[in-house]
Amino acid sequence: MRYLIIFFLFIFFSSTSQEKFYLEMTKKLINADDKIKIHCDKFDNCYYLSNQELIKNNNERFNSVNMGEITKIDFYNPMEIKIWYEKFNVLILLDNKLNEIIKLDFNKLTDNIEVTNISNSNENFIWIFDENNDEILKYDFIKKRILNNVKIKVTAKLYDIISDYNSLWILTSNELMKVDYNGLLDYRIPNSAKFNKIRFFEKNIFLASDDSVGYLNKKELKINLFKTPKLFIKDFFVINESLYIYEEDFYNRFLIKKN
Repeated sequence: MRYLIIFFLFIFFSSTSQEKFYLEMTKKLINADDKIKIHCDKFDNCYYLSNQELIKNNNERFNSVNMGEITKIDFYNPMEIKIWYEKFNVLILLDNKLNEIIKLDFNKLTDNIEVTNISNSNENFIWIFDENNDEILKYDFIKKRILNNVKIKVTAKLYDIISDYNSLWILTSNELMKVDYNGLLDYRIPNSAKFNKIRFFEKNIFLASDDSVGYLNKKELKINLFKTPKLFIKDFFVINESLYIYEEDFYNRFLIKKN
């Protein structure tokens, strides 16, 4: 679970104004079983994860037992859910009924590439991080080819990547970068709080480290920290108007409020 990174279905637009947020804590809940809620879409379908099995609305299920631990799940397109298994270098695409439609084995790439991270992109593309060359590349999963004219150099340890159809956010040990769908730099911000996870909330970017959470102030291009009790963050998810922070045996739920 510590590697699980979930991507949520939101469309981002540029904005000249910036909303400010704060968190309102609800009661702490004990996670008695291993089933946790990780996403709800705009059609009120909710998704859960239990022992590496993906469950939709408590009836439709997907489990690839031979692949081991799930590293990422991308819900950006609910008709084409992407599940990434880093250990085996395999990406599986599911339809909206959680049936497997495409299986991509990156071990079969002819180039000297080791894929250790992925993210959604536009059309039939995905972003992939090549650890051998410290580059983020754009991969066409239908034609099974890498676009030679799109390469983003990563100069520090990569923590997370997440994208909509227009932009890609890259979180490293040194900075948060935003690039467009052609890989051209929009901005970069120092990662002074050592955030290592990134999520979407509506038009906004939320981030978490091992003990703190914050959000990107897009107008001032800085990251604002939330005031929270002491946390030991194992993972975090943004579901509707709530922020879920999972620790070892329980999770905290915060309501996301706007000033």
